[in-house]
Amino acid sequence: MFLITGASAAGKTTVGNELLGQITDPVVLDADILWTEEMDTPEDGYARFRSLWLRLAINIHQSGRSTLLIGSGIPEQYEARPERAYVGPIHWMALVCDDDSLETRLRERPAWRGATDHFLTAMRAFNAHLRARQDIRVVDTTHESIAETVGQVRAWLLHP
Repeated sequence: MFLITGASAAGKTTVGNELLGQITDPVVLDADILWTEEMDTPEDGYARFRSLWLRLAINIHQSGRSTLLIGSGIPEQYEARPERAYVGPIHWMALVCDDDSLETRLRERPAWRGATDHFLTAMRAFNAHLRARQDIRVVDTTHESIAETVGQVRAWLLHP
């Protein structure tokens, strides 16, 4: 199982959309498609949401295919789930960018996306947290083209 994480506007969805149709294994999945309001439980590490994705990955793996899940999260949230025992190695990559780029990208989004000051502060903090992690491969998208970032992801999928 492969997971790409990152703050909002770091490039996850853009990279995922580029990979669709380019690769057939792993199966590319955007975590947002199963997000609902009742999944918004930060106090337990979004347990229901993480378990749901692990169960889906387990079923896909039973078909002999890997999964590439694209969505925000950290390893501890998945490792704590009982379903984790049924998934082999999980390889992590974080897409990050500098704070100015992150803020610019978030503010350029439509207003309905909710780029409030509180949200910007939270995304900057999450971005910094991911940059500092030693257990996740980090790719900085600040100055990379989409094609360059996709190339790094494709290389990582072959040699995690």
